[in-house]
Amino acid sequence: MNSLILEGYSVTDDVEKKFKDVWSDLLLGQTLSTSNNPKLVLLGGQPGAGKAFGSKKVIDELNGNVLVINGDDYRHYHSRYEDIYKVHNKEASKYTGDFAGLMVSKVRDEAIKHRFNVIIEGTFRTIETPLKELNKFKENAYCTEVIICTCPKDISWQSTIERGDKDLKAGGIPRYTPKEHHDLVVACLAKNVDAIVKTSLVNRLRVFNREKMLFDSVLDTQKMPSDVIEVELNRTYINT
Repeated sequence: MNSLILEGYSVTDDVEKKFKDVWSDLLLGQTLSTSNNPKLVLLGGQPGAGKAFGSKKVIDELNGNVLVINGDDYRHYHSRYEDIYKVHNKEASKYTGDFAGLMVSKVRDEAIKHRFNVIIEGTFRTIETPLKELNKFKENAYCTEVIICTCPKDISWQSTIERGDKDLKAGGIPRYTPKEHHDLVVACLAKNVDAIVKTSLVNRLRVFNREKMLFDSVLDTQKMPSDVIEVELNRTYINT
């Protein structure tokens, strides 16, 4: 994504300069230990679906001994982040994606060196990114799992707006999600997850909404995850 603000900018150089700060901040207040049988959990779902629910579940299952990698958390390390926001406002995320993605790769590689358990948060907007990550961790003898968090699409879209508004009210730089990005993930999520579960790269795949588990590939061997994902995305939400 081009922007006049990024003229003369090198994303590679910026990531190299900022990596030490990102890694130090990630480990701050944590006591992570090397695992003899390390686990990767890919966490996916449309923006605003409530992936924090899935992340907390994995953290609890691993007794806190897991490093959470979320590209959105790295956007503000971009050396021109404030200028990008001033010009592009709610569209700012489009101009920091390359930086966030490259930082995720660098943090991931460092975590693998340390044999840490890892959660990588994403969306499953494409199948290429999760396949790349699953292959990378399999090659390094990790057990690989996938957790998909989803909810009615109208609710998730509203949640992205509320999240950005909350950031703005708190005086920070808000992280809004472009509507077209949210809707693209909604359209692709079910089929992309089905494609992933059909590979030999995943030891277990689970689907959750904000309240409970909807699918477990270990238990629901006669179903596909898309069966429950499509129902949940299109479910009419009733606020009781």
